[in-house]
Amino acid sequence: MIVPMRHTTFLVHHSDYDTFLEELRALGVAHIHPVDPHQAEEVEPILQTARRYRSYLQELDQRKVARKSNPAISAEELARRYEDLRETRYALEQAQQNTRSKLNLLGPWGDLPWSTIDRLKDKGVHVGFYRCPPKAFNADWQKDYLLGIIKRDQADVCFAVYQMGTALPELEGAERASPPRFERRQLEDELKTITIQIAENDLETDDVAMSRSVLREAIDGMSDQVHWAETLHQTDRQHDGRLMVLEAWVPREKMPLLTSQLQRLDVAWLDRTPRPGEDIPVMLKNNRFARLFHPIVELFALPIPTEMDLTPWFAPFFTLFFGLCLGDLGYGLLLFTGATIASFIPAMADKRSLIRLIQWLSVATALAGILTGTIFGADLGMVGPFSALSGSFLGADELFQLALWIGLVQILFGMILRAFNRSLQFGFVYGLSSIGWIFTVCGLTLVWFEQMPPLALTLIGIGVGLILLFSDPQAGLLKRFGLGLWDLYGISGLFGDLLSYIRLFALGLSSSILGLVVNDIALSVRGDGSILGWIFFLVILLIGHGMNFGIATLSAFVHPMRLTFVEFYKNAGFTGGGKPYSPFAKRLKPES
Repeated sequence: MIVPMRHTTFLVHHSDYDTFLEELRALGVAHIHPVDPHQAEEVEPILQTARRYRSYLQELDQRKVARKSNPAISAEELARRYEDLRETRYALEQAQQNTRSKLNLLGPWGDLPWSTIDRLKDKGVHVGFYRCPPKAFNADWQKDYLLGIIKRDQADVCFAVYQMGTALPELEGAERASPPRFERRQLEDELKTITIQIAENDLETDDVAMSRSVLREAIDGMSDQVHWAETLHQTDRQHDGRLMVLEAWVPREKMPLLTSQLQRLDVAWLDRTPRPGEDIPVMLKNNRFARLFHPIVELFALPIPTEMDLTPWFAPFFTLFFGLCLGDLGYGLLLFTGATIASFIPAMADKRSLIRLIQWLSVATALAGILTGTIFGADLGMVGPFSALSGSFLGADELFQLALWIGLVQILFGMILRAFNRSLQFGFVYGLSSIGWIFTVCGLTLVWFEQMPPLALTLIGIGVGLILLFSDPQAGLLKRFGLGLWDLYGISGLFGDLLSYIRLFALGLSSSILGLVVNDIALSVRGDGSILGWIFFLVILLIGHGMNFGIATLSAFVHPMRLTFVEFYKNAGFTGGGKPYSPFAKRLKPES
């Protein structure tokens, strides 16, 4: 459900305003109503620093080192130290790359005696270096010139030619080369030194990462500063700045708490119900099960305050869809076990709601696996405790029909919600068109199954009449009729929505078939049961089922979202676009 809000206006003397804001922030119940859409100028430097700290924090979190409980360093000192280490690391990596490039250039030539070569040059002996493919090397060159082969392999022949007095020859098929004047030993020593320096830099960076909590605390503190500055910016100053007027939205259930607190202060306030068209923030409040799906709702859009929160209505369907898409007892147990183990890890304490959601989805997956008779792609009827159920599992035809029936039920349920929501928002007459669609769909369903023809035709007639006459109750009769005809044209989209639910059948079937293929491949590789065969058998099972599990789980999450946000939301008349409730409160959190 959407929590009802009250619009509250506070009137405070300027001398008491800071104290009032501190009390209001401590309560953490007031969403400040924006008066000026522009951002306060003084917050931009704070936001820039916060972005800088946040980027460093994300990089340091990747290092996976323990945190110090009370690091004796400021956030800015830590940030500058990390910047210096990062710049040093970059310079070392560049030097390392350059040194390796020099070694690669030196590769075929090795350590050449450059001092001897220079002395020969001084005495008039020219030394030339050449390289050519092995097939292009002419053995007569060794007879015609004083030639020494430096390296010969399948790719190249590298050699030197010594010529007294005259110019160096041009050898057909060979090209002149200019070996780098590097010493391999010196380069290798440099590379070792750089490697040691990089390791030392890593140790110092790990030490910085151990103190990264100060960055997180600083970011939270800056968030508080920004929120405080924005609140001051949205304050209306009256009577030469002596009277401070602040507007806010407060959940109706929190008004007694706010009232009792304000009575202790020298503050006047007015509160009222929202007016039509006001930009009211949205706060969702649901039972423990539906609350687990709030992050999924926020991925798409929050409802506007005047419509119905669909979270508790789509949550059971989403759970069912996920189970059918993954549809394997083994995968369900694996998912449940992993989530349960994660719930005991202290570092996952802030992900408890996500873990519970995964546990619910894994239970649905296991139940769907029992329904379809699948465990890790194998026939569940071959497993002892379930052998009595062999022959009772749903086949492909039954799953196909089940997917269509589930789709029809959800579409009709969405239409019922739309009729109720429109009646609640605008009046009963505005819900008649949606009721017409419900009658029409029910009548068409009876026609399809050739059941109760008189009732089916009656339902279709009443439904079409309601659609034609009440698509827009405010319009004139002819306009209503035209809009109703256009609305009826949408029945083609209705069939498309229904067919979209076939994906529940297709995804579940594809994951089980892939699991079966993995099993067959593993069994064929096992062969006669040798040790090597068993090793390959286990490797193929782990890799194959791991890949199938990952792909199937991703699909089982994405496609139910599509069915929810497209088919169900559309048929339920969901508008969306609500702004999240964000109260003025301290952002500082204890380090977990």
